[in-house]
Amino acid sequence: MMDINELITRTEYTVLTLPEFEDTLRSVSSDIPHDLLGSMKIKTFAQNLYQSMMKVEIEPGWMHTGVAAIQVGVPLNIFLAYDGNRDEYIPYINPEVELLGGRTDDKDEACLSIPNIVGKVRRTKRVRIKYFDLDGELQRKKLSGWNARVVQHEFDHLRGILFTDKLIED
Repeated sequence: MMDINELITRTEYTVLTLPEFEDTLRSVSSDIPHDLLGSMKIKTFAQNLYQSMMKVEIEPGWMHTGVAAIQVGVPLNIFLAYDGNRDEYIPYINPEVELLGGRTDDKDEACLSIPNIVGKVRRTKRVRIKYFDLDGELQRKKLSGWNARVVQHEFDHLRGILFTDKLIED
């Protein structure tokens, strides 16, 4: 069994990439135990996750939109996703995502763990997400458009799904 405290208290993390870390990136993450929700350990881990994401060089014109814990080798249900409406990165802990309605769109996606690949993915335009925030409080909200896309991409990581699994023809 994994030692969660050891996993989340390292001081530095590196974003893992394909093909070397495919087994890790395709593993399914587990919920963070309730006794750690709202803890300083989780808050610090979220900050370290953010810093790990920002260290990755990306193509000009793109931005860092999110990162899941599994992308730094930590198989726990937490990800950060950029919220364009609030202009900040939101940590989603133990999230549950519900797809709303049948409306979809096809947009280009990329991933820090899959360098130099961009491709079109069909995603639902609206989602409802239930999650814990950094203070351990249960939150619920609806997201649409780009924010919904980013959350779906990061949520897929928690289930071992990569965007390349969902590529569609142009």
